[in-house]
Amino acid sequence: MARPIEQVGPRRRIGLVLRTGELVRFMLETTSKLRHAKKAAITAVFAATMASVLPCDAASLDHAVIGNTSGAAGEFSPTSDRSAKRMTPDFEQAMAVDAMLTGMSRTRSELGPALDQIRSCGAPQAGMTTLSNVAESRRNQLDSVRTLQVDALPGGVLVRSALEDALTMSLNADEAFIEWARHRSTDGCSASLTEDSAYQSGLSFSEHATQAKQRFVDLWNPVAQQYGLSQRTADDI
Repeated sequence: MARPIEQVGPRRRIGLVLRTGELVRFMLETTSKLRHAKKAAITAVFAATMASVLPCDAASLDHAVIGNTSGAAGEFSPTSDRSAKRMTPDFEQAMAVDAMLTGMSRTRSELGPALDQIRSCGAPQAGMTTLSNVAESRRNQLDSVRTLQVDALPGGVLVRSALEDALTMSLNADEAFIEWARHRSTDGCSASLTEDSAYQSGLSFSEHATQAKQRFVDLWNPVAQQYGLSQRTADDI
């Protein structure tokens, strides 16, 4: 049976105290090593996971995202987490559609002043030149829309088809108005607008284009909202 420490001789008592101190020191060192090993393991797993979705290597990710691992604040970055969520195929495709719509909006802003120049006969030739540039921009945009990747977007194929229809109708209207501008330039603006078949065709195509644009935004806006992108109207594009 173990004797109480009071009954142990002085030398053995000192030995027990020393061994107890060594045991305590060993336990503290072991606990510290386990804590650091666990932290390093968590850091490595996090870096490997993020590196699989972000375009950078694990080492640079360790410095850029994880940073100082001495405290909990350095082990995770909410900003980087949001960025990682956005670096997905569906979000990139949504951004590509949104960028296309922004370009279409800039093109459309040039249309009204050009039509006014032709309609008033103030500068029909300049107006026709602007219309030609608008039409060329829309041809390029139409080609780009046809190659848009939308397979990861909700209803992506329908969205792309509706946008293609809207651009096609808008381009048809542009070409009709360009023909009307030629008439205005050559006849000295003598012909009535109601009698010019090209002008009437332009109006008809414009009406169809507006309807097609409305169908598109009805499909697109719920998708845009899902990804935090701007809502659009038919007049925007």
